[in-house]
Amino acid sequence: MIPIGGTDEEKQAFEVSYAAAALLVACARSDFVEAPDEAAVIVQVLKERLGVEQVFLDELLGLADSDSDDSSLKVFTDMVNRHYEEREKLVLLVDMWRVAFADGRLDDYEKKFIKRVGKLIGMSKDQIKQAKKKAAD
Repeated sequence: MIPIGGTDEEKQAFEVSYAAAALLVACARSDFVEAPDEAAVIVQVLKERLGVEQVFLDELLGLADSDSDDSSLKVFTDMVNRHYEEREKLVLLVDMWRVAFADGRLDDYEKKFIKRVGKLIGMSKDQIKQAKKKAAD
């Protein structure tokens, strides 16, 4: 899965998918409950928005799952800052809110996690609120 001998574009595409997957998985775990509805949203985002092929999906999620602890947060937000434009960062925040809403309840841990990620990727409080509103609609 990891494009060791791949082109720079392939490596960047992997980094983007990997960072997004890890942040989405960490968001789902932030309330200490792993809900199937949240997992379904993560798969949907990775397949539809990031174009991750089914054959790579399980491997990517496995990598992201093993690396989605709090100590890795800075690594993944740095990847986002390196590869995402502002618009893409907002989309990522919307997707994180969608994951948080997926199980039918929004936990304080999820809110704090998303706000923390938003801050680390340079988003303002208004942008974080905007993403939340868009995900709730």
